Amino acid sequence: MSVYEPSPIKRQRRSKAELEALDRAIAGIVAEIEPATVRQVFYQAVVRGLVPKDEARGYKLVQRRLLKLRESREIPYGWITDNVRIVRGHVRYEGPEDYAQVAAEFYRRDYWAESPVSVEVWLEKDALAGVLEAVVVEECGLDLHVTRGYASVS
Repeated sequence: MSVYEPSPIKRQRRSKAELEALDRAIAGIVAEIEPATVRQVFYQAVVRGLVPKDEARGYKLVQRRLLKLRESREIPYGWITDNVRIVRGHVRYEGPEDYAQVAAEFYRRDYWAESPVSVEVWLEKDALAGVLEAVVVEECGLDLHVTRGYASVS
């Protein structure tokens, strides 16, 4: 029967002050780009040198801290989004006037209708969709196609 010895490697834990500083930085990131996915916040934290680019030590840490920040109401729940979850249902209106108001708000002139070419923007990272949507969809009037994982030849 073998006996396990304690590991000679001691993990370094962040101090309470370091976690508070990380929480402030994460809350600042979310406030800048809300709504944001956990992965978007993770990438921003990596770029700023706050966490390592590592699923276990970086991503999961950001995930845990975001949960804590949401539960403590330091950041609103609605500021973190999950683009994979789909809600199925119908949009409902109080009456025809209400519907007409919404329809008027959604009207967009098709600036590309007379174009001899079809312009599309494709993106491989869902985490960047929120960053590009304002420019690609709102300003340029184009569709933004987001793929995840292996998109195949199509």
